[in-house]
Amino acid sequence: MVICEGPVDVWAVGPGAVATFGLQYTMEQVALLGKYAVRVVCFDSEPEAQGRARQLARELAPFRGETVVVRLESGKDPAAADPEEVERLRELFL
Repeated sequence: MVICEGPVDVWAVGPGAVATFGLQYTMEQVALLGKYAVRVVCFDSEPEAQGRARQLARELAPFRGETVVVRLESGKDPAAADPEEVERLRELFL
């Protein structure tokens, strides 16, 4: 699954994406996300968001499976990124 910050980013990624609804998330969300074998954290490219993405990845580390943090190069988030880059993300992880 691709974990994004907001619903518009989820729409840009498509099936297999979920939103935390901002940079804050709950331990209940972490527990639910931990049930998936492959978790890709794709938050905005700003430093604060990337720091929160790394923190979420650390909190998901004890769960089985793999967690990866990605930073898109063509836009600040999936909704603003080049659709081809988002498609490559989908091909790699979904």
